[in-house]
Amino acid sequence: MIDLPALGIVRDYVGQQYLLVGVHQYMRADESDALILTWLAACATCGAAFTFKGPGRTIKFQPSRRCQKHKRPGQRVGKLITRPFADLVREAL
Repeated sequence: MIDLPALGIVRDYVGQQYLLVGVHQYMRADESDALILTWLAACATCGAAFTFKGPGRTIKFQPSRRCQKHKRPGQRVGKLITRPFADLVREAL
């Protein structure tokens, strides 16, 4: 049995904030339990709300920093666009 994290947790990564909006538990092929977490954030390039999924058990938190439209793997984020979470949640709904 896995301890599930509470929805609404906020994590910070290099000045960008991420809100936990989903927790999904599943069983791997080897029959061990695993978690997938869904995070909500603002795109560092345009400020649009986007979600991404990541592992529940990890030592390093290395989230996506941009939406699908602006994804640029390996490219550093320049000037960061920030928005309040209330606006992001309204946009995501």
